[in-house]
This record gives sequence, C-alpha cells and structure tokens, in this order.
Amino acid sequence: SGQFTRQSMVGSEGICAAMKQLYKEMDKTSEPVTPLVMLKVLHMTFPRFAERGEGGVFQQQDANECWTEIMRMMSEYLPEKGAQLLKLSGNPSLNNILGART
Repeated sequence: SGQFTRQSMVGSEGICAAMKQLYKEMDKTSEPVTPLVMLKVLHMTFPRFAERGEGGVFQQQDANECWTEIMRMMSEYLPEKGAQLLKLSGNPSLNNILGART
C-alpha cells in the first residue's frame, strides 16, 4: 500500500486513492475491514462529515449526500469514466473502474 501525503489525501485524488486502497484491503480478506484511511481522507476533503456533537461523537450525516460527494470526486478524478461511474454507483464492477488509475 502506498503512502499518502497530506496534499495527496485531500480532494478527488485522495478520495480515489483511499477508495482503491480500501477495495484492495477488502479483496485480501473475508474479515471485516476498518476503513480508517478512507474516513480520514473523507474528513479532510469534506470537513462537514467530521463535525462532532456533544461528547465528541461524530454527528449523524446524510449517507446519500456522502455517497454523492464520493462519486463526484471519483468522476472528477476519472473524467473518462465519470458518466459510467455515476451509472454504476453501487455496482461490484466499480472495483474495475478504480483500478483504471492511481
């Protein structure tokens, strides 16, 4: 797994790299995988998803809004695959698209 710099972790490049790393980790095991890098990149790119409420617990966020932002970042980073990516969102062959770049 590659190293992330603070600059490469933010924005569409970071989201795509973190998603690719997450899929690779999930492919290696049938055990649960904790998406720590993906979460950190998501929080750095979209600070509103890192907001905390009382007691320091993450505030509840809209899952559809989060997914839409992730798909937007991926289609921005992979413009040649953007339309296809948005159509597939949620399809297992998304893994093949993620392998296209990074």
